[in-house]
Amino acid sequence: MNKQVTHLLTMVGILFGSIVFGENSVHADATIQNNFINNYSNDVKKVSNKYNLYGSVMLSQAAIESGWGQSQLTTQANNFFGIKGAYNGSSVAMPTTEYDENGKLYSTNANFKKYPSDYESFVDNAELLRNNPIYSGTWKENSNTYSLAAQALTGTYATDPNYGNTIVSVIEQYGLDKIVDASDTNNNLGNNISGGNDAFVPASVKYYAGDANESIPLSKQYNKYYLYNHVKGAYKNVTKTKFSKLNVNAKTPVYLDMRGVKTKSNTTWYRIRFSNNKNAKKYWVYKDALSFSPITYKKTTQTITINPQADLNIYNHVYNSNYLAKKTGKLNINQKYVVNDLAIQIDSQNQQPIVWYRIVNGKTTGWINSEAVNQVMKNVIYAPVDFSKTINPATKYKLYNHIKGSYPNIKTYSMSQLNLTNRLTVKINLVGYKEDTKTTWYRINLNNRNYWVYSKAFI
Repeated sequence: MNKQVTHLLTMVGILFGSIVFGENSVHADATIQNNFINNYSNDVKKVSNKYNLYGSVMLSQAAIESGWGQSQLTTQANNFFGIKGAYNGSSVAMPTTEYDENGKLYSTNANFKKYPSDYESFVDNAELLRNNPIYSGTWKENSNTYSLAAQALTGTYATDPNYGNTIVSVIEQYGLDKIVDASDTNNNLGNNISGGNDAFVPASVKYYAGDANESIPLSKQYNKYYLYNHVKGAYKNVTKTKFSKLNVNAKTPVYLDMRGVKTKSNTTWYRIRFSNNKNAKKYWVYKDALSFSPITYKKTTQTITINPQADLNIYNHVYNSNYLAKKTGKLNINQKYVVNDLAIQIDSQNQQPIVWYRIVNGKTTGWINSEAVNQVMKNVIYAPVDFSKTINPATKYKLYNHIKGSYPNIKTYSMSQLNLTNRLTVKINLVGYKEDTKTTWYRINLNNRNYWVYSKAFI
């Protein structure tokens, strides 16, 4: 879903229809309003039941956004919610108003989705609310009343502080709850067509958003799992797709932007796409279809300064971790920060460590990449691993009983001392990362004895 909407209700009313939204909308011609309710209540009821939303809120919002179906955008494109973009390639250009970088309004043209019928417009809006956790307050399982669901749209769907109140006012004036919510009186969970003991009860899912550029490879057993259009069990008619039907393989990059946790079973799902284009088709997969890099955490206390040439973003979690991460702020290059935790993440593609620091500075907390750090203590961070690499005996690098520089009186061994004359594939059981030199070391086992080798000694 790609929806960028400027909710300037009075301006939209002037541009798109003869009815001005807000208080005046409830006093529009009664025939127009009654026709609107009669024409669209059945479709709204079907869609809201399917997506576990309040039909009264959906119908009221559609009336407000479309000027009771009289706006130019609605009559020409069946677009009841002012959603920009294209629907299956179809769009219509309309005048609209936007803010410039200085916060000033200006008029422009924009492409809005053009739907084949009103039903697709209602479905598109429902999927927007369901697929973005920012709108989770509109879901029936999270709101006991239509009023709470309507208020959850204020500050999320629209910046107008009275947006939720306007929706509630229309619902109450026209009794929309009795018209489109009445069939749900005995079914607060929605998605129930048959009723009785065979009623479908959707799984409750908590959603967490991540940065859309996070990328995780598929796991070795990814083909054992399916791709779904929603979290399995969250809706009645979730569809599934085999990986074999898509042009992907284990090396295809996978981009993630959302995590869903089914609260009852405590199972984790991820929303993925196979392109870094944020508008690419999205699927949900079970966690075991993906291969997250192992992460080792370690408590520490140190003060750091910032490298102004690096990524200065602060994240709520380690990037590309199974929690997913989103940006929470920016580093101040003129400030020092205290680090109270660090994490070493082994990249599953090249087995190289990526180090993250958890900073604390007043109310500012979060994770930053080690590349953003100028000054660190002379620590070595260790992480257990299990993979193999080929060592080159002709290399100039030597073997040590500890990482060079980490202890006094470290013993040194040449390759010839250990009779290493041919290339040898060795098991690596530990990775060490030296913070001060930002170098990587591997611990190998030869003849039942451990040795440390600089990473560049390997092919």
